[in-house]
Amino acid sequence: MPGCRDTARTTRRSGLEGARWAVQESEDPSDVLFVEPNPGRSNPTFFTDRVKGELWVGPRLGVKESQARHGVHEARGLPELQGFLEGLRGVAAQSTRVLRGHSAQVDGALPEHPEHDKQLATALSEMRLLKDKPDITRTLPISGRFSREQRDIYELVLEAQDAAIEAVKPGNDFMEPNRVAMRVLAEGLYELGILKTTPEEALKDERQFYKRYSLHNVSHMLGLDVHDCAQARQEAYKYGKLKAGMVLTVEPGLYFQKDDLTVPAKYRGIGVRIEDDVLVTKTGCRVLSEDIPREARDIEAWMKQLWSEKR
Repeated sequence: MPGCRDTARTTRRSGLEGARWAVQESEDPSDVLFVEPNPGRSNPTFFTDRVKGELWVGPRLGVKESQARHGVHEARGLPELQGFLEGLRGVAAQSTRVLRGHSAQVDGALPEHPEHDKQLATALSEMRLLKDKPDITRTLPISGRFSREQRDIYELVLEAQDAAIEAVKPGNDFMEPNRVAMRVLAEGLYELGILKTTPEEALKDERQFYKRYSLHNVSHMLGLDVHDCAQARQEAYKYGKLKAGMVLTVEPGLYFQKDDLTVPAKYRGIGVRIEDDVLVTKTGCRVLSEDIPREARDIEAWMKQLWSEKR
């Protein structure tokens, strides 16, 4: 752990997932960080892997870059982890600390020391920051005004969000706001000449061509934490029904890579997300973040005020 000079650390990271920790006490401290290698843009995972592909998660560090960034003694590719863990079996008499229940591979390779494991779990949980603030996103034009092309994309995302918010009501499927938002985005992308197939074709489950530019669904539940849903049963969450009292985000977006040749040059490099927090009521919904500017003209007025205050 950071600041613990008498330990050796192994950490597993995969894309944006949380770390998997195993700490071994040692007379000769060293850190070994295991990370998912970055195969680069020539590898199919760049486009196809939503967890590790850079199209989805943005630029990420490779093995050498991770070693430099995190200041560890050594970094290795994640495929080497199994061999490393097998080597640790020979030092089972020494104390290890493992965050259990996150990686069957790590759990099975290292002996259990309940008290020591508990110490690590406690320390990590105390480092965790509970979120008591909402999850809201606004896209702002740094110049203070949207260009014509930026406004085209902003207005399309706003239209999709309006449609999704309208679909937040008790009894609807959790995925219904996403479905209506994706239809608006697909139709708009087609009208702008970005999507080459018809919206009907693009929206088919076996196609989903629009996802090249939308990247993610529009909602997740909110609770004590910003993403308070990871352990929820799918039948009660993703495949469940909306009920009064639930709070969820509605956050459609469009993201065009600067070097994506499938996008007209005038739109490349533009990214827009609009995110609000929505409470399901008995008869519909209430936007909890409605006081934060959302319309393009209101965003520009807000930016004008911010810039004037800095002068």
